[in-house]
Amino acid sequence: YRLDGGSWTNATFTPAIADAKTGTYEIDLSGLTDGSYTVEVRATDEAGNITESSDYATDTFAVDTTVPTATTDNTTVSPDDRTPMISGKITDTGSTIIRVQYRVDGGSWQDAPFEVDPSDADSVIYAFNTFLLPGEHTVDIGATDGAGNVISTSFATSALDIKEDGGGLSVWVIVLIVIGG
Repeated sequence: YRLDGGSWTNATFTPAIADAKTGTYEIDLSGLTDGSYTVEVRATDEAGNITESSDYATDTFAVDTTVPTATTDNTTVSPDDRTPMISGKITDTGSTIIRVQYRVDGGSWQDAPFEVDPSDADSVIYAFNTFLLPGEHTVDIGATDGAGNVISTSFATSALDIKEDGGGLSVWVIVLIVIGG
């Protein structure tokens, strides 16, 4: 095999148990940096015949190891609002964001609606309302891009402290953004 027209490298062959002339080949693509690549594959038989270049198996693929980043806007919460709007932005310069999710207080992940940011094609904006009872709450935001990269160990987190206060609710909003991991 070779990448982007470079030099040929031998693949690792594992013969099938039933027929040693068939099996699987593995190629080492570790260490590739983010970008687009074309791999070509050819074979050589026992007699030394090599696949004609017009018959090479080829595939073009992208490597994207960049994890999306997330920000959470200041939430807009009025003192009597138990369904605050949580909104923010997810950015990924390597792949398209395909999923945005949230959870409240470590509960089940829920899909969050999102759309491409009209001012930044590498970003999506999300916004959702969630029901909160009086007390302190943590809202986690997660995102997945088209390459399967996920914000998984750290999330943009908003802690909301909703308290009963006399005739209504008082709300303290604390926004903590943690990216990376």
